[in-house]
Amino acid sequence: MPEEYIRLLGYPRGWVLEGRALELADWARAWYAANGKPWFYARPAESLEIMGDSVVIDGVGFESSRLRSTLEQAQAHSVVLVAVGAGEEAEEESRRRWEQEKPDEYSSSKLRLRSRGASDDDGRREVVRLAEQHNMAVLPHYSPGYPEWDIAEQPRLLELMKAGPQ
Repeated sequence: MPEEYIRLLGYPRGWVLEGRALELADWARAWYAANGKPWFYARPAESLEIMGDSVVIDGVGFESSRLRSTLEQAQAHSVVLVAVGAGEEAEEESRRRWEQEKPDEYSSSKLRLRSRGASDDDGRREVVRLAEQHNMAVLPHYSPGYPEWDIAEQPRLLELMKAGPQ
């Protein structure tokens, strides 16, 4: 079981799944392979500015000292906005589990199916492909809700993605 997948499930580093947790993880992997339809969105930002503690992407400001320092250390001149999802099918399967009054399976399937889709290697490969086309480097993914970036900024980031190039 990949280390990142186990981390996304909330287990500590080095944890080995066993028993019911392993059973549900195996079920989620098989179900997702047969039914999942992950989606992927990426677009290069039109502009990037670092102003004090703010990072301004396409005219929209974000407050994250870690994002700012990461971009400064990388001497970044632009960014690519990326979103990856597990697909509607994963949400629907989780909802079915809830309606069947299987709260353990609901919680496990929702997290495992979302984690499985969100950590899909296809999204990473696409980001690398885009970066190579634009002669850019790929930095570790980072978004609102991660340490030193308030989750309250997530809606603004999603709106920026929906708006497309300014």
